[in-house]
Amino acid sequence: MEKLPVDSLSEIASDIPIEALIDIKNRMGDWVLSGGKQNDPYMWQQVRYAERFLKLKV
Repeated sequence: MEKLPVDSLSEIASDIPIEALIDIKNRMGDWVLSGGKQNDPYMWQQVRYAERFLKLKV
């Protein structure tokens, strides 16, 4: 079974500022509600956005 973006985000969620996490969650939710799929490139883009927060955190 293929890993989904929401699974990847869940793994790092506790290390991301809550404001950013809420923003990402809203973007992902809006995407799915508008007809997007769970594994679309846009969803992975949101995971990469979250990962950049981790790199900024020293």
